[in-house]
Amino acid sequence: MTAAAIIELAAETVKPFGTLKGTVRWQRSDRPPSLELRVFWMTRGRGTEEVEVVTVVPGKLEPDGTAEFSIKLPGVPWSFSGQLISVSWAVELVDDQGVACGMESFVLSPDGEVRQLKEVNKPKSKKKAFGFKSK
Repeated sequence: MTAAAIIELAAETVKPFGTLKGTVRWQRSDRPPSLELRVFWMTRGRGTEEVEVVTVVPGKLEPDGTAEFSIKLPGVPWSFSGQLISVSWAVELVDDQGVACGMESFVLSPDGEVRQLKEVNKPKSKKKAFGFKSK
């Protein structure tokens, strides 16, 4: 089962609690039992990388087709990028085998910009995490 999809977003940025709108076009070499449109955020960087699917739109679809979508998004987490970790958002079309056929990234932010976390060379607080004080 092979599939290919193109996801076109109405906008590359969405405000928290806003609506992600777009169109997905797909082609399959056979008739799939189903395809799913998934919206998710993911962490990247040092440590464990995580993925959180926030919306799944299932559907019985023809081998070739086009569909418009409109999905209400949560308010957090905002898109950000730092030296140790980043959070990014995407929407993907997944086939009945769980294989991504197409994916498109977008930014979730109140001003349309990915927040850039700056390095903290000298913390202003003498307190350490969990209330422990530094010597």
